[in-house]
Amino acid sequence: MAEAVAEQDDAAGGAGQRVVTLDGGRRSTGSIELKFLGGRRIYAYLRYTDNGRTVAVYVGEATGETRMERLRSAWRIVHARGLTRRG
Repeated sequence: MAEAVAEQDDAAGGAGQRVVTLDGGRRSTGSIELKFLGGRRIYAYLRYTDNGRTVAVYVGEATGETRMERLRSAWRIVHARGLTRRG
């Protein structure tokens, strides 16, 4: 578990870069889920919890040769699209 948290923190640029702001100023910690759905592409989803329910938001294709490169690619998209500011 600690390794997974550290991996996500590193890929996002720090733990503070994973905070998803929800309605009413509430916060949740996001993570990137990578999915291989066939073919050669790997797709990324931003996952977080809102009112006890897991939310998954499609981010896009995660590019790179390694898992870390793909996670970093996905977090760059999340930050560029402002997805950590949901509220």
